[in-house]
Amino acid sequence: ETIYNCMDIDAHHIVPLCEDYGRRLSNDNIVSLCRKHHKMADAGKIPRSEQTEWTREEHRAPPGVK
Repeated sequence: ETIYNCMDIDAHHIVPLCEDYGRRLSNDNIVSLCRKHHKMADAGKIPRSEQTEWTREEHRAPPGVK
């Protein structure tokens, strides 16, 4: 079962600002994540390559949401 969390959403920089401040506003460097997944991404538990792929995919609303 998929659970969608729309609470506690953070903007996550795939390439951290301390590594490349110039990409801070690049659409291909920012994803919206819930706190749990933001912590996982920061800890390296979600590969940057996967995060980058999310910026390329068509973003659709969850089922039942218009």
